[in-house]
Amino acid sequence: MELKAIPAIKWVKLKQFSQLTGITEMAVRKKRHEGKWGEQIVKTAKDGMLYVNIEEYQKWIELS
Repeated sequence: MELKAIPAIKWVKLKQFSQLTGITEMAVRKKRHEGKWGEQIVKTAKDGMLYVNIEEYQKWIELS
């Protein structure tokens, strides 16, 4: 039996990100508004929802 790799999830909804990290939705919105997190980390999708890029967030943490 061949095992297939499951692709890593790159973008998660803001609420899920908050649950995973403990960073409040308000704090994410503030970082975005202040320009600390750009489109590479937080993005508004076509459905109007905010999504956070987990990979880019981890890079930001490592560089802090």
